Amino acid sequence: MYCRYCGTELNRKDNICLACGKDNNPKKVAAEARKKADRKLITKIIVCVLVVALLVSLVYFGVKGITYLAKPNDIEFKETYAITVEDAQKNRDTVIATLGDHTLTNARLQVFYWTRVYDFLKQVGTYVSMYGLDITKPLGEQVYDKSTGKTWEKAFLEQALSDWQSYVLMSDEAKKNGHKLEEVSQEYLDNLYEKLEEAAIETKVYSVEKFLDTKVCNGCTFEDYKYYMELFYNAQSYYNHVQSGLEVTDAEMETYFTENTDLLKSEYGITKDTGMLVDVRHILIMPKGATEETIRTDKFDDEAWAYAETTANEILEQWKAGEKTEEAFAELAKEKTQDSGSKDSGGLYSGITSSASLVKPFLNWCLDETRAVGDTGVVKTEYGYHVMYYCSGEEAWIIACRNGVRGEKLDKMMTELCEANEVQFNYKKLELVQMDLTSG
Repeated sequence: MYCRYCGTELNRKDNICLACGKDNNPKKVAAEARKKADRKLITKIIVCVLVVALLVSLVYFGVKGITYLAKPNDIEFKETYAITVEDAQKNRDTVIATLGDHTLTNARLQVFYWTRVYDFLKQVGTYVSMYGLDITKPLGEQVYDKSTGKTWEKAFLEQALSDWQSYVLMSDEAKKNGHKLEEVSQEYLDNLYEKLEEAAIETKVYSVEKFLDTKVCNGCTFEDYKYYMELFYNAQSYYNHVQSGLEVTDAEMETYFTENTDLLKSEYGITKDTGMLVDVRHILIMPKGATEETIRTDKFDDEAWAYAETTANEILEQWKAGEKTEEAFAELAKEKTQDSGSKDSGGLYSGITSSASLVKPFLNWCLDETRAVGDTGVVKTEYGYHVMYYCSGEEAWIIACRNGVRGEKLDKMMTELCEANEVQFNYKKLELVQMDLTSG
């Protein structure tokens, strides 16, 4: 006999090989062979299962990388959601989110998404590169958060989807509680198409469709834009209504100040010795024919200045004939002011102090000790006529703490609303059409 393992001749009757020490007993050899066969079979089965699973995944999710194995309700489902303008038209009506009876399509998502992008770019202006963003490159190829690897595309996408959820919930709450949109806001929405026509003519694109396509996002229709605007206006109106009605006690403000003393000082420079802060809203009407650039350099005749004065007083009378609220004034400012810096905020100037770099007549009106909440007026400065609305004037720390407490209460309210109304996202079907951010 010879050893089955090393081939050495066996001289011993116990079948143990003196060369390799292996047992050549026929029963043990047969058992070992069966074990090897079983192991090979199990390995083959496992490999086959994994291959089938991988093929199923690739067929179902697409061959784009391991992140495609994530669930469709996970934002990491795709590495990027960017598609071409041509492809965007194919799935524009596909539903990618549901919240109760509300649905969000790809087409409407684009308005929320690109509004978020443009708002950010407008806010940071020429300092965009300091935030690590290159507008010449796709947002999905640039890292927003190095600790997680999240891209700018996904950061804006999260914000856009959160906006939709919040707007829907706040709009529903407004309807449930009988809150009505301010008259001036409702009028604006009712005449939205005409407003867009005017904007299209001013920008020389001459059609609403072309204006939305270039200024909002590729493929945007009036229906898509109106859907966004109605949700936004209703949600914002109710949010402001709730916020202004939240009661905050002195004890709550004191507690907030104690818990956030260091933050208020380091981030906002606010202590109990900071002094008064004033908030006002204004609507700037410049002399006829003036622009923000030419008002500083050109001369305008008495007729041009008279036009500005008359227009400013007409706007003030228009506000007085309405609901006479701060919200209504803010809507008028968004519509009529020629101050581009405060237009989107409803003409708001916050935190005004005696050291503020504002023109003297404007500043004097704001800091008048007799001023009371709700006061209005018309003030002439070197920039034109300002329709004024006095919002508030209190010690800085009180304003900061009251807003802080209200913010915490509103955050709690929104958290509870979101928890009680689950939203479902389908990232598998979600798409983001691309825009050229360098074209302005």
